[in-house]
Amino acid sequence: MIPNELDGCSLEIPPVGDGAIVCITGRDPRHVRFALRLQQQFGERVKGWYQVVRPTNVDSELNNLSMRAQVRRIVSQLRHPREFAGKVKRSAQSRLTRRRKGKPAVEAAFFEAEIRRLETAAVVEPKSVEDPNDRATLDEIRGIEPFCLLTFGGAIYRKPLLELVRGLSLNQHDGWCPEYRGANTADWALYHRDLRRFGTTVHLTTSGMDAGPIMRRSQPCLVPWDSPYTCFLRNVVVGTELMCEVVKDMIDGRSMKAYPQPESAGRTFLYKQLTPTVSDSIQRDFTSGWLGRELQRLKGHW
Repeated sequence: MIPNELDGCSLEIPPVGDGAIVCITGRDPRHVRFALRLQQQFGERVKGWYQVVRPTNVDSELNNLSMRAQVRRIVSQLRHPREFAGKVKRSAQSRLTRRRKGKPAVEAAFFEAEIRRLETAAVVEPKSVEDPNDRATLDEIRGIEPFCLLTFGGAIYRKPLLELVRGLSLNQHDGWCPEYRGANTADWALYHRDLRRFGTTVHLTTSGMDAGPIMRRSQPCLVPWDSPYTCFLRNVVVGTELMCEVVKDMIDGRSMKAYPQPESAGRTFLYKQLTPTVSDSIQRDFTSGWLGRELQRLKGHW
């Protein structure tokens, strides 16, 4: 689907030639599926696959959920802060662990069978990098001479990397642009009970966060028994198919349009804004059966 409410502009696409594709992803099953699906669709045109590996630790995870400030505040109110600091931090870590528990298993089970099937079409092996913008990675990608750079869940991509691409740089974003840009946007659409804008976007990659002109945008098919996380995973699947559609149109030489995002529209969300309070609110909605009722209201049947 194209964003009909936005004004489009025609894209000048250079001759495709061999149409070499480089993809940059994260390492989770959804990212692996993305890269393998591209290889199934475009075969040996895919010349490189880079997986961004981010070091993780307790402090960075606490910061992602805006919990570090909570720990500092609690500790500052204690009579003997040093004595209790470790205990409070362990408690926060335990809370975070409980919230995240089960998601990797759900995602692995959701994509396991399809990933096994897609692996038979693989033409390249993934290469781990900490920063796709570093000099060594840039030199390697430059040697590939990519026509397309396709990204999903990797990192912020800077101008020197984007300038290596002869054709288009495209990003899969699991949010409805321009209203939901940035991090955890599927969660934020659910938090605002905004199913009309629960969707995924493929856009031209810029150095701004999910700010590039839109190429495609669509919504997943949800069912009443979905959880917040399976809603997110269904969104991922749709986004990858949109990516394949855009690249195929480009390779086939079809006329293409991009739809710039209005600067004044929407909002960019940060990781730290998705606090436990927000996550709890979403979960209460799903526990109470809100999703089924809202789908019935929107679709008029079940």
